[in-house]
Amino acid sequence: MGEPLILVIKTAAGTAIRRIPDASPLPDAATQGYAAEDAVRDAAATWGLPDFVFPPEQQRTASGTRELGDGLLLVGDQAA
Repeated sequence: MGEPLILVIKTAAGTAIRRIPDASPLPDAATQGYAAEDAVRDAAATWGLPDFVFPPEQQRTASGTRELGDGLLLVGDQAA
């Protein structure tokens, strides 16, 4: 375990400081991919960002559906 991650944001209204906790293990699930996607949505909601997280595009295929990419987080002109 390393140094804690601390987010410092300076705004016209003052400085906001948040300690970012270490990641928790994913819960047991049928697939880790679904568990990871659920964890990302939960984290976005916890940090007040649910309106900035967009689900991946889905495309129908002969055998079902396929995800094109992963979820996307947009803030200003930055994306993750």
